[in-house]
Amino acid sequence: LLLKKGLRNVWLRGTRPIRPGQSRLVARAFTLRFVPAREDLATPASWSSPISTRAAIEAMPAGCVAVVDAMGVTDAGIFGD
Repeated sequence: LLLKKGLRNVWLRGTRPIRPGQSRLVARAFTLRFVPAREDLATPASWSSPISTRAAIEAMPAGCVAVVDAMGVTDAGIFGD
């Protein structure tokens, strides 16, 4: 939706737990590697690619947690809202 409105490179910066001291989560891991998309290639049509982040999230089995290699970026969310 943001892309359709002309907003690119929108990130969640400094994400942290809502409540300090929250319980830890244990579940089977679903691993992903996040590679930022080139702006000229990041189109709604590209999201249906079988190697897109969106396709991976859609394929994630129920009950698992996403464990994502964000290439060293520690202060930005890579998906979600």
